[in-house]
Amino acid sequence: MYEWVAKAAEGEISKVVIQNQEGFNILKRGKEQEGQLTVEASHILICHQAVQGCASNRTKDEALQLANELFDQATAKNFSELAKENSDDTGSKEKGGVLGPFHKGVTVPEFEEAAFAAEVGQIIGPVESQFGLHIIYKTGQDTQKEYEVTRILIKKMTETD
Repeated sequence: MYEWVAKAAEGEISKVVIQNQEGFNILKRGKEQEGQLTVEASHILICHQAVQGCASNRTKDEALQLANELFDQATAKNFSELAKENSDDTGSKEKGGVLGPFHKGVTVPEFEEAAFAAEVGQIIGPVESQFGLHIIYKTGQDTQKEYEVTRILIKKMTETD
């Protein structure tokens, strides 16, 4: 449905009935407005003994030294490989540190503040959070559109109806 809404003009009514899991939809596109700012970023996480759940036995000083070394080495071309080789974030490590798009309120405040303040293409860090030290590569930023939509839903009939 979102695809139709994003392409439709204000006041346009869907000429084709749009089907989803609920049933059949007839839509009327209303006003468009700017939505939330979204950032895309990758990171390398270096944790240490003081971080709960960290599997590494490195001290905070050793973690900071490693994070600074990685920051000095990091470029747009090698960031993914550095993340795969060094990151302690098991959720993003295999994806080269890619976190995907996120908006404010999703990540820890220290990470969020740094990621939103950085310029697209900039590598920053180390940024300390409760999870350890982050090297952050901001790869994108966008403001999503929000649309006012009026919908008529024709529910699917089931055998129990």
